[in-house]
Amino acid sequence: MKKLTLPLLAASLLWGGNVDIPLDSPLYAQLERLKSLGAIEAALPMMKPFNTDEVEALLDSMEEPSAMAAKRFLERELRRYKRTAVVEAGISATYADKETAVPNAQGRVLRDGANADASVRMQMVTRKLGLVFTPGYRDNASDSGGRVGDTYLRIPWKNMNITLGREALWMGAGREGTLLFSQNAKSLDIARFSSRRPFRFHPYRHNILNKLFGAMDVDFFVGRLHRYDTIVKEDGTIHSGYPKLMGMQFTFRPWDLFSVGIYRTALFGGGGRDESFSTFWKVLFPFGQSENTGTLNEPGDQKGGFNFEWYIPNTVQPLKLYGEWAGEDEAGMLPYKESYIVGILFSDTGNIEGLQTSFEHLKMYKVKNLWYHHHIYRDGYTNDGMIMGHYNGSNGSRDILRVKYLKDIQSDYTLAWEHFSGLEKSSDTLRFGVRYRAQNSVEYGVDGSVGEDASWLGVKVKWIF
Repeated sequence: MKKLTLPLLAASLLWGGNVDIPLDSPLYAQLERLKSLGAIEAALPMMKPFNTDEVEALLDSMEEPSAMAAKRFLERELRRYKRTAVVEAGISATYADKETAVPNAQGRVLRDGANADASVRMQMVTRKLGLVFTPGYRDNASDSGGRVGDTYLRIPWKNMNITLGREALWMGAGREGTLLFSQNAKSLDIARFSSRRPFRFHPYRHNILNKLFGAMDVDFFVGRLHRYDTIVKEDGTIHSGYPKLMGMQFTFRPWDLFSVGIYRTALFGGGGRDESFSTFWKVLFPFGQSENTGTLNEPGDQKGGFNFEWYIPNTVQPLKLYGEWAGEDEAGMLPYKESYIVGILFSDTGNIEGLQTSFEHLKMYKVKNLWYHHHIYRDGYTNDGMIMGHYNGSNGSRDILRVKYLKDIQSDYTLAWEHFSGLEKSSDTLRFGVRYRAQNSVEYGVDGSVGEDASWLGVKVKWIF
């Protein structure tokens, strides 16, 4: 790692530093709304989080006079993450009626009774580097004691970002969850290579390719997972170890309102299994005959598929269509044993400014306990016991109806209903959330869930310095 870091540090002297906008920032909902209304000309990235350079380019593309007030709010929010030094401190207290996992909360599991969390996000951005450090404390059923959240070094190089450290990622078009990689489990320690801003082919030499692919994004990462207790080696013996996870997303946009992504993840190595360049090449490009054979000689556990986002601005009802389709395995170089997500998002519903209404449907493959399980990696597709894909798990279907009112960048109000239909049971859950920021320096929040499996209520406060 040192041999890699030193030359990258030297190269970064020529390019400005940047960091990623945290996934819980209100910027994301506002950008999605403005894109649906047609106020943002540039295409939104599909991979999250967005970096500050990407958000700046999106805001620079706004020229609609009616959206200038919203643009000023977002520019002020963006400036907070472009400052040389930023500190955010947050505390929360939650009460649950039984032990339960909180969806998309980076591995958070509430215990029966009182729970507490505290964290401090410290950021430094210079003309050459970006650095984030997030220590915290958690007192609940998972990871009680000190912990480290997003903590990484960002090194820009031309139009690429090299990120070394720990970071929560969201790969896919799903808004409520993704099939391959979400923030449901703990963040990984990764080496990540991603576009700073969208890029194109040379405008004169490859004009046809530019028309076909449009603006493109590339995101690639390799990380180490937690210790797995049961990894089956090629000789059939069982060992423990630390497998690796490779993930990649390639997004292209034939036009600025329509994005198509190809995404893929693969578990490999650990427990004495082969981790050579040959194995890495096989999981990176699954075009040989050794993948998904059902034998112990497979290079790893691979998943992949396609996702899309289509914004449809209009004067009657602005909307966005999106979806994912991915396979647990591959057959004939296409996803196999597939599951899917489809959704629709209405912005300014019924001409009520800031009112978002969305519906999302998830359908997992019909065979019970197939997705997120594997005959080699018997701990499943997990990091520290939590599924890295969709919190729904491997069975059944889930419908989610969500209503969110974005008053402005300062506050929002959310109400969601979820219906899960499994092979053996079904259940309903009501989720809610309120966020209010006072004087741009203190943010208050209340969120919770009421359901047949578990119910909880939480309050939180965040100070912004």
